[in-house]
Amino acid sequence: MRSILLLLLSLFTYSATFGFESIAWNLESGGADVDSICKQIDSLQKLESIEIWGFSEVKKDWKSKLIEACGDNYQGVLGETGRGDRLLIVFNKSYFELIRSVELDQVNT
Repeated sequence: MRSILLLLLSLFTYSATFGFESIAWNLESGGADVDSICKQIDSLQKLESIEIWGFSEVKKDWKSKLIEACGDNYQGVLGETGRGDRLLIVFNKSYFELIRSVELDQVNT
């Protein structure tokens, strides 16, 4: 999980320099309704196109719904650790290309 957090922090720095929009959102999976969250994502995308979404406390079975809510041209990487709560990075494929996805298991022990 920490590796994804470091990636997000790096991207926020890049965003300030080169100009793209990003959002980090703790979904509070215990009491959250994924369909309501997807509606909010859709509303935000209509106001301003967000190129990178960083979600925390994501249930494993929410991945496809959240990516779909971000838009047609989006791809996501879900963390492998975190038991029921995981991290999900969703990005616009027009801006970014996934070269590789790595989880740093040694920091999760």
